[in-house]
Order: sequence, then C-alpha cells, then structure tokens
Amino acid sequence: MEVWVELKPYYGVEIAAKALKHLSYADKIDVPDQPVGIAFSSPVISAYLAAHLGGDRIVSHVRTVDHTPNSLKAVLKTLSSIGISDIVLLTGDPVGPKIGLRPEEAIRVARKYKERFGLQAGFIVSLRKDYDVISKRLALNPDFILVLNATKGYLWKLDKIRRVFGGRIYVYLVVAGESSERVGGKIKSVMMTESDLIDLAQEIAARGLADGFLVSSPADDDLIERVSRAVKRLGKS
Repeated sequence: MEVWVELKPYYGVEIAAKALKHLSYADKIDVPDQPVGIAFSSPVISAYLAAHLGGDRIVSHVRTVDHTPNSLKAVLKTLSSIGISDIVLLTGDPVGPKIGLRPEEAIRVARKYKERFGLQAGFIVSLRKDYDVISKRLALNPDFILVLNATKGYLWKLDKIRRVFGGRIYVYLVVAGESSERVGGKIKSVMMTESDLIDLAQEIAARGLADGFLVSSPADDDLIERVSRAVKRLGKS
C-alpha cells in the first residue's frame, strides 16, 4: 500500500530539505495549500522546490476558491510542466470569502488536461457527510480521492465507496502528538493517538478498503516517520 506524507508548512529552501527527509521513507509527498487557514509559501512554489527532489512523487493541493478558470489553468499547466501530475482540488480551510471556483467546477477545467499532460485530479471526501452527498461527488469521476474523518464507525461508508468508485482511494490519517494541543482546535479532521491510528489503518488494509494512506501530524517529524513506516509495513504483511 502506498504511504503519502503531508509536508508541513515551511518557507523557502527548507521545504526541499524536509521533502528530501520524507522521501526517504514515503511513496509521495503531499503539499497542502494554506493549511488551517494560514497563508504559508505558495503551494506551487512549494511543489516546485519539492519536485526538484521528488519529481512525480509530489502531490499538490490547489484551493479552487482562490482561482478563476484562467488562473486555475495557469496553475495546472505550471504544475504539469515541473512533472507533477497528482492534483487535489479542494475548497480548503477558511481564510476569507469564497470568490472562485468550487472543486466540482474546477474538475471540469482540470479534465481538459488529463490527456494532454497526464493530469490526475482528486477530490476530498469526508466520511462525516451523508452518503448521498458523497455519492454525488464520486459521480464526477475524479481520478482519486482523499478520504477524511475515517473512524471504525464510518468504515461502512468507506466500504460502499470502495464498491462503487473505480479510482484510487487514499485515507487521510492525522496522528496526535505532544505539540498537537497548540493547533488541535484549528484541525477539523479526526485526530488519533499513534496506537489507534495504526489499529485503524490495519483494519482498512486487511479489508482492502483503500490503495494507501496520507499521514499527517501537527507534531514532530520523528512521529510522522515512525507512524508512516509502521503503516507502510501493513501492506507487506
């Protein structure tokens, strides 16, 4: 099973240094766009710096509400030109008025570049939503989805998604650490202890409900690496 690691917000060349460390054990690096509603380095520039090391192992988020159709085209073409093909189209965390495109509108723009640039467009899907809402989003046929808020109580929804959705499925897992309390209130996704996260990942892997996991944490890099390595071993057991 693939294991992606979310690149925490950094500035400048430090992004590349952190990406290099993560790439030593992760299959792909996920570059967020203004996580928890804070404007850090441009996700395009962050992805560019990381791509110098990882190439097609970089996944870039794009907050569609910040873009018009033309500006979104420019971003997609730029990411494609530096070798990044996996793009997550999302509304993102609140930072102000939503004046641009909804992800459902943005995917129509992105789909035009699939054949030309090999672009793979993904969506966020939250298991907290009613299944009817989830089903409508899946009907837009993204190439992959990032599944948020996975818990054992919601695995019946993930099972239904697996049965009807033909694209790739990655489950977003957030591990809590000692520093999590400082930002925990800003993170809307379910946060778990290390042992609970690995236990959940083990059940998802055993039941074949996903193609991989995206591991994130507001805590230290050592915790992210330890959990990521443990989750990655699940696919080899």
